[in-house]
Amino acid sequence: MGRRPSLEVCIQVERVDEVDPTVRREDVGDFAVTYSDLLSHDFDDLVWLSVDLIDQMPGVDGVLHDDRDIISVWGPSVDPEATVTVVRKWWDDQLTRLGHIFGDRFVGTEQLGRPRFGIVLGESRLRYPIEPERPFGTCHLQAPSYETALCGYPNEGLMAIRGSLRWATVSDDLKCATCEGRRAIMDLSIERITPG
Repeated sequence: MGRRPSLEVCIQVERVDEVDPTVRREDVGDFAVTYSDLLSHDFDDLVWLSVDLIDQMPGVDGVLHDDRDIISVWGPSVDPEATVTVVRKWWDDQLTRLGHIFGDRFVGTEQLGRPRFGIVLGESRLRYPIEPERPFGTCHLQAPSYETALCGYPNEGLMAIRGSLRWATVSDDLKCATCEGRRAIMDLSIERITPG
């Protein structure tokens, strides 16, 4: 089981006047939500989604995301600390949902059992009666069950595997290369942003 990253360290709020009192708020916003390099580079898709989250918060007049790790926020009545608390909670939910923290990812496969080609009443059809509990198609990683695989493969095309098949025990030739690549990057990212 992995440790939670310190989102308090990785996601900060900066008041414009604390950074440079000569900067005009009209140009840079009332405050900025900033991300660590690791979050902004390794999870850039979540950074973009968080821009929409902040933009929809009550009192926010506008947001600007023109730097990878900074989201400028306009809204003089918006409490920056409350905003960053909501953003951290949202990130925590996203990371948990994606299974990056707890490591309990589900393995789904495109095919259970080996096919046996058979003739039935003069028609040909595929059957999968040989080792029907064993995956023989490409295996994908899903976060919670019933969600799209890490590579984007739709859940509807995946079959659950009975028991607790772990990704590490799946044969390399059956692993989806994209799922494996994303898993490795995410695990490395979490390790790097998790303190001590």
